[in-house]
Amino acid sequence: GAQGLSQWQNLETQEALKSWQEAEVAYQSQGDMEGMVGSMVNQLQALQALGYYTPALKLADRLQELLEVHRSALSPGLQLLGRRQLAQIGLQTGHLEQALTLLQDSDRIPQSPQDMSVLRLNIGNVLRALAHQNLRRRKTETAQRYFHQAHTLYQSAQALNPDPGTAREIAVNALTLSLEDPFQTDRIPKDLSQKALSVLQTLQDSAPELAVFKMRLHLVQ
Repeated sequence: GAQGLSQWQNLETQEALKSWQEAEVAYQSQGDMEGMVGSMVNQLQALQALGYYTPALKLADRLQELLEVHRSALSPGLQLLGRRQLAQIGLQTGHLEQALTLLQDSDRIPQSPQDMSVLRLNIGNVLRALAHQNLRRRKTETAQRYFHQAHTLYQSAQALNPDPGTAREIAVNALTLSLEDPFQTDRIPKDLSQKALSVLQTLQDSAPELAVFKMRLHLVQ
């Protein structure tokens, strides 16, 4: 696992993938379910980064089954990370309902207020994608409901007082959602507008902050 993490940090994604594949086999032979599943979560992120979505979806099916079957044997943190990564794959491949179910199911897992804030942010992101999907399909009432739910999730995520990075991400997503939502009369929620606008100004001068437009990803050590 450590070798793969080092390679990942050095942008050696293909090499990291191979290391995590080897780590999965080693952990499996040792009967270490936590290490095995952690290696699979990391592989999924590497496959996504490489754009290898066909093997990523096959791995995702295996990972989801293991997360369900061995729910009690895996740490809450790994359960959260695994579901978050599966949801990210679902979001990028158009399996939005499946991604939403995975994230909503994560609500039952014990977690800190910070993790709960990230979870609600990610659920908001999927609801936002579902809103646009239904808008394209001219399912107006359904789209309007998803837009409303996404606003609610972003606001509840911010109310949990997350760390500054998560708070910035929520603020930017909430602002862009307000600009996109054709059903909202007040396009920028008052409790988020000043923070969001401040973040957008920061983005102009800080390229790394562009990452806030993506779902948060975490590597398993």
